[in-house]
Amino acid sequence: MEGEPRTLLRGRFASPGPGGARYELTLSRQGLGARRLEEEEEEDGGGGARPPRRRGAAAAAAGRASLPLRHVLACWAGGMGELALTCYLPRGGRAGGGPYRRMVKTFRVEADEEEEGGGSRALAERWATAIRCLLLGIELPEEPE
Repeated sequence: MEGEPRTLLRGRFASPGPGGARYELTLSRQGLGARRLEEEEEEDGGGGARPPRRRGAAAAAAGRASLPLRHVLACWAGGMGELALTCYLPRGGRAGGGPYRRMVKTFRVEADEEEEGGGSRALAERWATAIRCLLLGIELPEEPE
């Protein structure tokens, strides 16, 4: 009987640029999970237009995504506390253009996460290192308690 995968890292990130979407990312040995945060979950209250409300299973599925690590090609941390992933995702049965599509996604470390992790760049580096270790099959460094 197998339960939920053990979470190695969890944090809040945003899309780069003002007014970008906010996400809660979780990293496990199996993959990277992303959950888009609703405005009610944001501490600052946001300021943009509110998306239409969804109910039930549609609401749960609409804001969640899971990326198996086998689809991640590269991961790096930028100088401004950004985490970037290059992935090749299956096209899902559409004709033309090959079986995979390339996607690069960048996430910016949230300010409240910055305070806990010793700086946004250090936190982005920590995530990038953990993802690279998992991709290469290297044992992750232990966290000091």
